[in-house]
Amino acid sequence: MNIIEIITLNKHGDFQEVIFSSLMSYLLNPSADHGLNQLFLNKLVNEAFAGVDVNWPEKVNANSEYSLGNGGRIDLFVEIAKKVIAIEVKIWDQSAKNESEAGISQLERYCDFLSKSYVSADWRFIYLVPTFDSPKCLVEFGKVYSKDYRDNLKILAWNPANEESLIDSKFPRNAFIEKSVLTMISEILENKEIKRVNIPLNTLWLLDSLQEFIPNLLQNVPETVKFPITADLEHNPATWKLFDKFFTVAKRWPSPILTTVGVPYGVGENKVEKHKNSLYRIRTTKDYYTRKEDKFKNLPQDTVELELWPDVYDEIKPELLVWLEKLNLDKRAISETKHIDSYKREKMMLISINKNVALSENDVSDFNAILRNGFDKLISPSIKQS
Repeated sequence: MNIIEIITLNKHGDFQEVIFSSLMSYLLNPSADHGLNQLFLNKLVNEAFAGVDVNWPEKVNANSEYSLGNGGRIDLFVEIAKKVIAIEVKIWDQSAKNESEAGISQLERYCDFLSKSYVSADWRFIYLVPTFDSPKCLVEFGKVYSKDYRDNLKILAWNPANEESLIDSKFPRNAFIEKSVLTMISEILENKEIKRVNIPLNTLWLLDSLQEFIPNLLQNVPETVKFPITADLEHNPATWKLFDKFFTVAKRWPSPILTTVGVPYGVGENKVEKHKNSLYRIRTTKDYYTRKEDKFKNLPQDTVELELWPDVYDEIKPELLVWLEKLNLDKRAISETKHIDSYKREKMMLISINKNVALSENDVSDFNAILRNGFDKLISPSIKQS
């Protein structure tokens, strides 16, 4: 039973965005009765302020719909000692554009107010969007990122980033908080020190509901380009059951502007520079195309295809063959190819998994572990990011 789905059922527009703002305000408030104390807040603060000491005083003010005077009301406003975090929440890309009668954008009003009113405070403005592929949100962010206070601005996504989105962005890497809200929730639920059994049942229900519901936000990113999203892939149950396992384990989902889903080597301290931190890619279309009407004819029908880096593949061939044998496949499932995007023709190795294969999440986890082992053989500790 998903509490988010229940309370947003038959509701549209602003109502749903207000719900998500309220949930974020609740989780970020260490005094609330969720039982997480400062855990969620600390995760966000660590990303917003590099190298900050998170031993906060007891008094933390977390407010929703906070008045900025003539600037309007911002969704979330957190004050901790001499630090301020202001968050504007968007769950629909189409709701990004919001201008005053004078033609001043919503983000400009908020950030101009913060820059003038909190001169003596260390402030951050965080723009929380569905995904880093949300085109209208990025346009609005660009309007304020061109100003002198750009170093105070961050863009955060509900869903994990595809590496290609960050590489091709017009904004520098440090403008992004790369650890998504979904990733933060997953880290809390998988925290070995806290353990699920110690989290209040109502909070577990909420976090589990968010973890299940947030990927749905990707389906509402407008198809400015046109590649398959989750709803498209679900049209073929035979291949979807395989896609679903890979996406669930990786906690990555399709984006309408990308032909593949990139699975990262790691996040946070475990990220690496090699291959831009991309462990492998999951193809969501059979071929690259330029017309939207070609989408459905290019949906995978018989196999799910995975792109592997050739140098990593060379390191794990024996282990990969054993893994394939467990799925009743053999070396015929492996072929040479190039990356599916017409403008990125890197040489890749392709693993094709037939729709009739019985694949479990444990199988996918084993596959990921084999590839990480290949990465580890190629990466010396000295070039790992700290």
